[in-house]
Amino acid sequence: MNKEETKVDDLEDRKLISIPKLAKRWDVSRHHIWNEVQRGNIPAIKSGKRWFIGMKFVLGWEEMHDQLAKEKLLLSFAVKPIKEGDSK
Repeated sequence: MNKEETKVDDLEDRKLISIPKLAKRWDVSRHHIWNEVQRGNIPAIKSGKRWFIGMKFVLGWEEMHDQLAKEKLLLSFAVKPIKEGDSK
C-alpha cells in the first residue's frame, strides 16, 4: 500500500454520519438505528451530545445488503421443480 492509498483509507475512516442522517439514508426510524447501536450491531461514537457512525461501516453494510438482495433476486428466478399433479 502506497502513501496515497493510506491517505484515502485514513480519510474514509474519519468520515462520519449522524444517526438522523443514517436513518433517512436507510429509510428507517432514528429509534431503529439507536436500538441497533445499543445492541452493538452498529458501531458508533459520541461527540458531545450526538452520536455518529463511521461511513466505512455504512458503505460496507450497504455493499453486503446489495449483494444479498441480488442473490435473493437470482434465487427467485431459479427453476422450481414441478410438483406432482401440476398441469403447468
